[in-house]
Amino acid sequence: MPTRPDHHRQAALVALARLGALAASSLGVLAGCASTPAEPVPFKPVPAARIVGREA
Repeated sequence: MPTRPDHHRQAALVALARLGALAASSLGVLAGCASTPAEPVPFKPVPAARIVGREA
């Protein structure tokens, strides 16, 4: 009965093809995410009394 190993091999190839398609689409989506860096955000100055120092 040579058909059973063929079904396992075919299922493995289908799973590998699906995984490859998922990886390719993920890379395609991530490649277009941040083509340019974001603009810097201006921060307000913080009073020294509000800064909590780390105690050793």
